[in-house]
Amino acid sequence: VFADEDGSYLVDGTTTIREINRLFGLKLPTRGPKTLNGLLLEHLETIPDGAASVIISGYLMDILRLEGNTIKLVRLHPEIRKGRRVIRIGIMGSRHSEASSNFSRSINAFATGIKHS
Repeated sequence: VFADEDGSYLVDGTTTIREINRLFGLKLPTRGPKTLNGLLLEHLETIPDGAASVIISGYLMDILRLEGNTIKLVRLHPEIRKGRRVIRIGIMGSRHSEASSNFSRSINAFATGIKHS
């Protein structure tokens, strides 16, 4: 798991849902699929052709890397809850800093070079 400056996280698709919930204090569903890959594939009901974004339990997830039938890398955008308000973080609009853009390019370059056994 790698943290990005924009508040999002790069998460390996083989990470268990329970581990993600524990690490980030999220409440992703734990019945059914055990991994992030399984949860996303169940939600999509198909294997995506490329990059895709989905919202599950109020959390935005960007699929960044696929290998065959497996989702290998996901950008997770958690949210901050304050009272009754929910403030989303990590969703980059068209106006983001050059530093954040450079960091994101570096992370994406790193992510495309990750080898999994």
